[in-house]
Amino acid sequence: MVVEASDGFRYRADLSPFSAVSCYPTNKGDWDQVAPDAYGLALVWSSRLEVHVDQIMALASQREALERTA
Repeated sequence: MVVEASDGFRYRADLSPFSAVSCYPTNKGDWDQVAPDAYGLALVWSSRLEVHVDQIMALASQREALERTA
């Protein structure tokens, strides 16, 4: 999972620690069915898995600065 956050960084995180949750997406089609929640603080999949931005940041194996454009 790669997320570009409003703090100016891109986070790369492995969400497999959530795989024990019954609504964890099981195939690429399920993974592709994701959208931000109404407040922009979480990602919600059609399977109803919800992962908050702070959870993604905590699981991030890599953080990189986004290029700024004028």
